[in-house]
Amino acid sequence: MPVSYTIFPNRDLVVVHYEGFVGLDETMVSIDTYARDPDFRPDQKFLFDLSRVTGHETDFLRFFQMQGQLVEVYGQTGHDQLFGLYAPTGPAKAMANLGYQSWESVPAIVMLIHHDEAEVLRFLGQPETRIADLFASIEAER
Repeated sequence: MPVSYTIFPNRDLVVVHYEGFVGLDETMVSIDTYARDPDFRPDQKFLFDLSRVTGHETDFLRFFQMQGQLVEVYGQTGHDQLFGLYAPTGPAKAMANLGYQSWESVPAIVMLIHHDEAEVLRFLGQPETRIADLFASIEAER
């Protein structure tokens, strides 16, 4: 599946992985699944790993409608929420820029696009310098 997520409740962090060609239908299914996950919290920090994206659906009207629905759910925490986007490639940067544009008017969302793993992890308050190391650290904590 092009979209998957892992919740790290002890770190109040969600890592969302995108891979291949990303469509809106798969994205909405993943978001719906996440919203029903027992570890879901509306104010979690997000790391969007776009490093394996090869392209994304470009139905802009549908995309912005989807984002509008997401703002109603995730943009209502009452305090700043961090969204770090790891986008090291051209297709990843294109997808990240589209996401950034759709959230930039929501004051509670602090979203930054990063081209370096260490930078995005630092932005989200994580001590690791690579996403793979984050997963290894969490596994070691269990």
